[in-house]
Amino acid sequence: SQELTMLVNQQNVLAAEAATELLTPGQLSRKLTVPTATLAFWRTTNQGPKFLKIGRHVRYNIQDVNDWLYRCKGEANA
Repeated sequence: SQELTMLVNQQNVLAAEAATELLTPGQLSRKLTVPTATLAFWRTTNQGPKFLKIGRHVRYNIQDVNDWLYRCKGEANA
């Protein structure tokens, strides 16, 4: 039905928006309960989640963070 199609489309749009949510280092620091200095160290040593540089500003895509956390979970169980 047309209503079902509209609902599916709305859910797809919401999922796409959630996947492109960008976090500042401060926001991610609070979510992970680690200091922002730890995030900065991880960036310089390629240990943390992928990050974006927008001009001089660092941002983290929430989907990249979730993917990184999933990989960390797998390493902890190995």
